[in-house]
Amino acid sequence: MGIDLGKTVCSLEGLDATGAVVYRKRLQRHRLLDFLEGLDPCIVAMEACGGAHHIGRFCLQHGHESRLMSPLYVRPYGNKNPLNFTLSEWQQAKRHGYDPREIKQFFRDAWERSDGLKGFRTALEDRGFHLAQGDRRGFVALDLQGKPYSISKWTGVRVKDLKAKLGDPTALPAVSKVEQNIRQRMADQVKTYIREVKSRHHEEMSPFVEARAAMIAAQRAERKHLKDKQDERWTQELKTRSDRLNKGLRGIFDRLTGKSAKIKQQNEREAVACAKRDQAQRDDLITAQINDRRDLQKSVRSVKAKHRQDRKLLAKTIADYLRRTPIDAEREKTASRSRKRSRGMDLSP
Repeated sequence: MGIDLGKTVCSLEGLDATGAVVYRKRLQRHRLLDFLEGLDPCIVAMEACGGAHHIGRFCLQHGHESRLMSPLYVRPYGNKNPLNFTLSEWQQAKRHGYDPREIKQFFRDAWERSDGLKGFRTALEDRGFHLAQGDRRGFVALDLQGKPYSISKWTGVRVKDLKAKLGDPTALPAVSKVEQNIRQRMADQVKTYIREVKSRHHEEMSPFVEARAAMIAAQRAERKHLKDKQDERWTQELKTRSDRLNKGLRGIFDRLTGKSAKIKQQNEREAVACAKRDQAQRDDLITAQINDRRDLQKSVRSVKAKHRQDRKLLAKTIADYLRRTPIDAEREKTASRSRKRSRGMDLSP
């Protein structure tokens, strides 16, 4: 669930495990905590600010996983960051098995370092994307699976600027023709190689996924155990403070002499000190858990960086393979057959 925090009204958007939007709603700021308390455990993301830290601690105490994002990665109104994503872009990349950040950055880099249609097309093909003419979007790029990506959307460039640099999109082949060409030129050996790379990446990430799930369960159990112990201790301390106040005639005498007021002030000071102590214990636990998550995320980032290099090398290899013309391929087959016939004596009549 993503929360857009406001001074008086907060906007909420809930997604399921597949990334599809389940609900959208707006709540008054003072009703947000009551809503989170009754919500099933989930991931709660929001921009890091003064009020977000209090809400983040509240989420952790009630079984949620809190994620505070730096303002650098949050799109402000009127100043759009070209590397930010829309919901449809994120879902599209995830459905096709790509990292949305990697794809967005690649399209932006390809656009910025090219000065025309030829350079932009070459940059796309180096990463396994092929430029084509879309039905309504003008310029689209097809990946090796034949899935289209809007150039305007993924580069953050207006259609007018695209046409100024790339020219008329009607000069490009249609999507169906490019898709058919990719399908014909993709050999079974290349497809097998792609599947092997994806399978290896999945196997290398599986231990981290399992470790993350185990860490989430263990940290939730630690927070619940601490909360139960603190509630139990708070009940005992509350009873101790309550027993200091006499009842009946002795209580009336204490109120008349002012002793009861002094005991109440002492109880209030102790209650505040106990509340601060409990909050400090929760903060220490959360800080330790955040450090554990950072250590795991550091390992995951190193593996993902290696996977990005593997995908880049794979796309480059496939691009070089697809650039070979059918004539060159047929010539290599003919030369291979002639080399096989030239070995040994020819006993044919």
